[in-house]
Amino acid sequence: MVQSATNNVKIAIRILDTSPESVDTVKSGLKLAWHGEEPQSSTPIIGADPVWSSTPPRGLAFWEVLHAIIQEEPVRTEDKAWMAMLKPLGIEKGQPFEPDARQTAILTRGAIMGELMARNMQTNPRFTEPWWEGTSWYKSFDLSVPQITEERVELDERAVWFYEAVGSSEGMVNPQPGVGQVYMTTKRDSNGDLLRADRTYRLSLPADVPVANFWSLTLYSSETRRPYDNGPELTDASLDSRMEQLKVNEDGSVDLFIGPEAPEGMESNHMATVGDDGWFVYFRLYGPEEPFFDKSFALPDFEPVD
Repeated sequence: MVQSATNNVKIAIRILDTSPESVDTVKSGLKLAWHGEEPQSSTPIIGADPVWSSTPPRGLAFWEVLHAIIQEEPVRTEDKAWMAMLKPLGIEKGQPFEPDARQTAILTRGAIMGELMARNMQTNPRFTEPWWEGTSWYKSFDLSVPQITEERVELDERAVWFYEAVGSSEGMVNPQPGVGQVYMTTKRDSNGDLLRADRTYRLSLPADVPVANFWSLTLYSSETRRPYDNGPELTDASLDSRMEQLKVNEDGSVDLFIGPEAPEGMESNHMATVGDDGWFVYFRLYGPEEPFFDKSFALPDFEPVD
């Protein structure tokens, strides 16, 4: 039994085996119940595709959501210093949040500055170095599972990850050879310039990426941090080694492209960008093997090709 630190609980399951049998096993094996009651089989809703956003609101709405969450959740020991700082801002447990015009203006500006600080650390993390020397690739998880150590709260590390994404697990934070997942991310090209939506880039994957399962490259919006929305005729925001349509070079390497237009003949290896919606990627290794950990395997940076 595990005691949740929060009243709100999310259960997320990623099924790597796409066979119908594996999906059925997970569906039938997931049982829920209140403590002390007999677990009952859950009833997954199949086929629904609701729009779900993990992007926090901006401006005063950010503080309103924060106030609402504080009312729902317990205050942990490590939270008390933050609660003391929030009180002068009008956010207090058990009290309404009713900022006047002056406070509203200050809080709105503060939310903008706070997001800019988070976005800067997301792009230029000050607590770590690139995983492979001479590249702009970072290992996304530079924190522990509880995000707190004997000495400190891992403030910058958790701010960057949870600005950019949702959730973590033991297998994501502490993968072992052949087990778990590695998330690699980059925001810059081979020249050190920020990746742009109006340019086309190539990522040349070496042959034999060291994975026990598969690799994937997923495209995200810098503005929303959600999978990239590239228009009403939505194309796939992810490419992976299980896709039969991917073109593979004679030596086993694979060239992947991101940009407004696919190079001729490489449509199957391309993900589209639109307008000025900047982007970043996660390159995931499912079941990373030893060459990743000893760094004998390395990804190159994205190269501009236009």
